[in-house]
Amino acid sequence: VQAENAPPEGIVDVNAKARQAVIVDVTVKNPLDRAVLLDVDIDGFGLMGDPEISLEAGQEKVYELVFAPLGPADMTGSLTFISEEFGEFWYQLNLVADAADPIPAPLITAPIGSCSFAKVSIDNPTEAALDLSWESTDEQMFFVDVEASGSMLSIAPFESLDVVIGYRPSVMDEKQSGTIILRDQSAGVWEVLAEGIGA
Repeated sequence: VQAENAPPEGIVDVNAKARQAVIVDVTVKNPLDRAVLLDVDIDGFGLMGDPEISLEAGQEKVYELVFAPLGPADMTGSLTFISEEFGEFWYQLNLVADAADPIPAPLITAPIGSCSFAKVSIDNPTEAALDLSWESTDEQMFFVDVEASGSMLSIAPFESLDVVIGYRPSVMDEKQSGTIILRDQSAGVWEVLAEGIGA
Protein backbone atom coordinates (compact mmCIF):
# COMPACT_ATOMS: atom_id res chain seq x y z
CA VAL A 1 0.00 0.00 0.00
CA GLN A 2 1.45 3.35 -1.02
CA ALA A 3 1.75 6.15 1.50
CA GLU A 4 -0.93 8.71 0.85
CA ASN A 5 0.14 11.36 -1.67
CA ALA A 6 3.70 10.00 -1.82
CA PRO A 7 4.92 10.65 -5.37
CA PRO A 8 6.48 7.73 -7.25
CA GLU A 9 10.26 7.41 -7.43
CA GLY A 10 9.82 7.19 -11.17
CA ILE A 11 7.46 6.31 -13.99
CA VAL A 12 8.30 3.24 -16.07
CA ASP A 13 6.73 2.66 -19.49
CA VAL A 14 6.44 -1.03 -20.35
CA ASN A 15 5.32 -2.34 -23.73
CA ALA A 16 4.92 -5.95 -24.79
CA LYS A 17 3.05 -8.14 -27.22
CA ALA A 18 0.42 -10.41 -25.73
CA ARG A 19 1.94 -13.67 -24.44
CA GLN A 20 5.51 -12.42 -24.82
CA ALA A 21 7.43 -11.69 -21.65
CA VAL A 22 9.41 -8.48 -21.19
CA ILE A 23 11.84 -8.03 -18.30
CA VAL A 24 11.92 -4.62 -16.64
CA ASP A 25 15.04 -3.80 -14.61
CA VAL A 26 14.47 -1.48 -11.64
CA THR A 27 17.52 -0.38 -9.65
CA VAL A 28 17.08 -0.39 -5.87
CA LYS A 29 19.61 1.12 -3.43
CA ASN A 30 20.03 0.59 0.29
CA PRO A 31 21.00 3.96 1.85
CA LEU A 32 21.68 2.44 5.25
CA ASP A 33 24.91 1.12 6.77
CA ARG A 34 23.32 -2.24 7.51
CA ALA A 35 21.65 -4.98 5.46
CA VAL A 36 17.91 -4.72 4.80
CA LEU A 37 15.19 -6.98 3.44
CA LEU A 38 12.57 -5.25 1.32
CA ASP A 39 9.10 -6.65 0.76
CA VAL A 40 7.87 -6.17 -2.80
CA ASP A 41 4.26 -5.39 -3.65
CA ILE A 42 3.36 -5.82 -7.33
CA ASP A 43 0.07 -4.48 -8.59
CA GLY A 44 -0.91 -4.90 -12.24
CA PHE A 45 -2.13 -7.22 -14.96
CA GLY A 46 0.48 -9.72 -16.21
CA LEU A 47 3.20 -8.74 -13.72
CA MET A 48 5.45 -11.21 -11.89
CA GLY A 49 8.50 -10.88 -9.67
CA ASP A 50 10.14 -11.98 -6.45
CA PRO A 51 8.19 -11.07 -3.29
CA GLU A 52 11.30 -9.67 -1.60
CA ILE A 53 14.81 -8.40 -2.26
CA SER A 54 17.76 -8.31 0.15
CA LEU A 55 20.39 -5.59 0.05
CA GLU A 56 23.69 -5.35 1.87
CA ALA A 57 24.74 -2.04 3.47
CA GLY A 58 24.95 0.66 0.80
CA GLN A 59 24.33 -1.91 -1.95
CA GLU A 60 22.65 -1.14 -5.26
CA LYS A 61 20.86 -4.04 -6.91
CA VAL A 62 18.65 -4.61 -9.96
CA TYR A 63 15.17 -5.97 -9.31
CA GLU A 64 13.72 -7.90 -12.26
CA LEU A 65 10.03 -7.44 -12.92
CA VAL A 66 8.41 -9.57 -15.64
CA PHE A 67 5.53 -8.24 -17.72
CA ALA A 68 3.82 -11.14 -19.52
CA PRO A 69 0.35 -10.01 -20.60
CA LEU A 70 -2.08 -12.61 -21.88
CA GLY A 71 -4.05 -10.21 -24.06
CA PRO A 72 -4.22 -6.60 -25.24
CA ALA A 73 -4.27 -4.03 -22.43
CA ASP A 74 -3.53 -0.40 -21.60
CA MET A 75 -3.38 0.25 -17.87
CA THR A 76 -1.41 1.52 -14.92
CA GLY A 77 0.29 -0.62 -12.31
CA SER A 78 2.73 -0.15 -9.47
CA LEU A 79 5.86 -1.67 -7.98
CA THR A 80 6.32 -0.88 -4.28
CA PHE A 81 9.32 -1.66 -2.06
CA ILE A 82 8.59 -1.75 1.67
CA SER A 83 11.15 -1.68 4.48
CA GLU A 84 10.69 -1.45 8.24
CA GLU A 85 13.91 0.55 8.40
CA PHE A 86 13.17 3.35 5.93
CA GLY A 87 9.55 3.04 4.88
CA GLU A 88 8.43 2.51 1.34
CA PHE A 89 8.92 3.86 -2.15
CA TRP A 90 7.19 2.99 -5.37
CA TYR A 91 7.27 3.22 -9.15
CA GLN A 92 4.32 3.88 -11.42
CA LEU A 93 4.11 1.39 -14.29
CA ASN A 94 2.41 2.37 -17.54
CA LEU A 95 1.57 -1.03 -19.04
CA VAL A 96 0.69 -1.42 -22.72
CA ALA A 97 0.12 -4.83 -24.29
CA ASP A 98 -0.46 -5.12 -28.02
CA ALA A 99 -2.38 -7.99 -29.61
CA ALA A 100 -0.24 -10.99 -30.52
CA ASP A 101 0.71 -11.34 -34.17
CA PRO A 102 -1.08 -14.06 -36.12
CA ILE A 103 0.99 -17.25 -36.46
CA PRO A 104 1.68 -18.28 -40.06
CA ALA A 105 1.50 -22.04 -40.64
CA PRO A 106 3.81 -23.59 -43.24
CA LEU A 107 2.29 -23.95 -46.72
CA ILE A 108 0.68 -27.40 -47.01
CA THR A 109 0.47 -29.32 -50.28
CA ALA A 110 -2.02 -32.17 -50.46
CA PRO A 111 -3.52 -34.35 -53.20
CA ILE A 112 -7.21 -33.93 -53.95
CA GLY A 113 -9.22 -36.41 -51.90
CA SER A 114 -6.55 -36.68 -49.21
CA CYS A 115 -5.04 -34.68 -46.34
CA SER A 116 -1.61 -33.34 -45.50
CA PHE A 117 -0.40 -31.77 -42.29
CA ALA A 118 1.89 -29.09 -40.86
CA LYS A 119 2.88 -28.23 -37.30
CA VAL A 120 2.60 -24.92 -35.50
CA SER A 121 4.26 -24.41 -32.10
CA ILE A 122 2.05 -22.81 -29.43
CA ASP A 123 3.73 -21.53 -26.26
CA ASN A 124 2.21 -21.34 -22.81
CA PRO A 125 3.83 -18.37 -21.04
CA THR A 126 1.69 -18.73 -17.91
CA GLU A 127 1.97 -20.50 -14.56
CA ALA A 128 -1.21 -22.49 -15.26
CA ALA A 129 -1.90 -25.35 -17.66
CA LEU A 130 -3.83 -24.39 -20.80
CA ASP A 131 -6.65 -26.39 -22.36
CA LEU A 132 -7.16 -25.25 -25.93
CA SER A 133 -10.27 -25.52 -28.02
CA TRP A 134 -10.25 -24.74 -31.73
CA GLU A 135 -12.43 -23.44 -34.51
CA SER A 136 -11.79 -22.84 -38.20
CA THR A 137 -13.16 -20.51 -40.85
CA ASP A 138 -13.59 -23.69 -42.97
CA GLU A 139 -13.42 -26.93 -40.97
CA GLN A 140 -13.76 -29.06 -44.10
CA MET A 141 -10.56 -27.55 -45.51
CA PHE A 142 -8.40 -26.59 -42.48
CA PHE A 143 -8.66 -28.36 -39.15
CA VAL A 144 -6.72 -29.35 -36.03
CA ASP A 145 -5.74 -33.00 -35.66
CA VAL A 146 -6.19 -33.22 -31.90
CA GLU A 147 -4.91 -36.80 -31.54
CA ALA A 148 -1.76 -36.13 -33.58
CA SER A 149 -1.13 -32.94 -31.57
CA GLY A 150 -0.99 -35.00 -28.38
CA SER A 151 -2.00 -34.05 -24.84
CA MET A 152 -5.54 -33.36 -26.09
CA LEU A 153 -4.40 -29.76 -26.73
CA SER A 154 -3.30 -29.27 -23.10
CA ILE A 155 -0.09 -27.32 -22.53
CA ALA A 156 1.78 -27.48 -19.22
CA PRO A 157 2.95 -24.21 -17.60
CA PHE A 158 5.83 -22.55 -19.48
CA GLU A 159 5.88 -25.37 -22.04
CA SER A 160 4.97 -25.49 -25.72
CA LEU A 161 2.93 -27.83 -27.91
CA ASP A 162 3.19 -28.61 -31.61
CA VAL A 163 -0.38 -28.29 -32.87
CA VAL A 164 -0.99 -30.34 -36.03
CA ILE A 165 -2.91 -28.44 -38.72
CA GLY A 166 -4.61 -30.53 -41.39
CA TYR A 167 -5.47 -29.45 -44.94
CA ARG A 168 -8.00 -31.13 -47.21
CA PRO A 169 -7.99 -29.34 -50.62
CA SER A 170 -11.16 -28.68 -52.55
CA VAL A 171 -9.49 -27.51 -55.79
CA MET A 172 -6.24 -28.24 -57.63
CA ASP A 173 -3.32 -25.89 -58.29
CA GLU A 174 -4.86 -22.99 -56.42
CA LYS A 175 -3.70 -21.56 -53.12
CA GLN A 176 -6.42 -21.76 -50.47
CA SER A 177 -6.32 -20.04 -47.11
CA GLY A 178 -8.16 -20.09 -43.83
CA THR A 179 -7.82 -19.11 -40.21
CA ILE A 180 -7.75 -21.42 -37.23
CA ILE A 181 -8.51 -19.95 -33.81
CA LEU A 182 -7.07 -21.69 -30.76
CA ARG A 183 -8.65 -20.54 -27.53
CA ASP A 184 -8.09 -20.94 -23.80
CA GLN A 185 -10.65 -19.51 -21.36
CA SER A 186 -8.06 -17.63 -19.31
CA ALA A 187 -5.13 -17.10 -21.70
CA GLY A 188 -7.06 -15.84 -24.72
CA VAL A 189 -6.73 -16.51 -28.42
CA TRP A 190 -4.05 -17.65 -30.86
CA GLU A 191 -4.80 -16.94 -34.51
CA VAL A 192 -3.16 -19.33 -36.99
CA LEU A 193 -3.05 -18.39 -40.69
CA ALA A 194 -3.19 -21.58 -42.77
CA GLU A 195 -2.48 -21.95 -46.48
CA GLY A 196 -2.61 -24.98 -48.75
CA ILE A 197 -2.43 -26.01 -52.40
CA GLY A 198 -4.22 -29.00 -53.91
CA ALA A 199 -2.06 -31.18 -56.11
